[in-house]
Amino acid sequence: KEATYPPELYEELKEFQRPLASITDDEVAPLLNGDDWRTTGDPLLRQAVSELKIVYAVDEGIHDMTVHLLSTREQPDLLAVYMNGVDVSCHRFWGPMDPSSVDIRMSEEMVNTFGDVIPRYYHRMDNMIGSILDNVDDDTTIILCSDHGFKGPTRTSDGIRLGIWMHGQIGVLAAKGPGIVDPASLDGRTIGDASIFDITPTLLALFGEPIGRDMDGFVLS
Repeated sequence: KEATYPPELYEELKEFQRPLASITDDEVAPLLNGDDWRTTGDPLLRQAVSELKIVYAVDEGIHDMTVHLLSTREQPDLLAVYMNGVDVSCHRFWGPMDPSSVDIRMSEEMVNTFGDVIPRYYHRMDNMIGSILDNVDDDTTIILCSDHGFKGPTRTSDGIRLGIWMHGQIGVLAAKGPGIVDPASLDGRTIGDASIFDITPTLLALFGEPIGRDMDGFVLS
């Protein structure tokens, strides 16, 4: 209950939590190839399916809570939503997508089953974002950004590096709304070297608030 404010909001939102056991095979099936994984006895493959269901459940719950709050309350001045399914999918399933990039030998069944999880999860995320945006008014300024980009594992003299070593500097930034300039008027100009540090200063500027001198970022004007 300490995860919500006011605390009683927890009782309202807890019904949208998705326990792992509630995620069916049919729900994650569109992310996978074939049907052999449904009955496989391979413990590594079964574990991978379970891990996919976990991240699926988390994002599903966050999406459903967000849509519920937007549809039952007045639209807030600021709504921030974070879903990490793309991040986890890239970490977990980069190997099956690009087996040549890792030194870990994977079974043919693992590669065939999970080889398309990452692009399909991007498609799922696109649909979830669209569903959320269907519940905001036309006067809303929307900023979509990733907290980092992604790349394959890094090979070094010490071996292959996974985890945060797979984070790339080039991420994603998109913006639309009354506070955003029409792309047609940019005359070929681009955002340039935008940084994740620029997001908060830009949000403050959109609200007409001053920018802290101690901030590392700048307003994307």
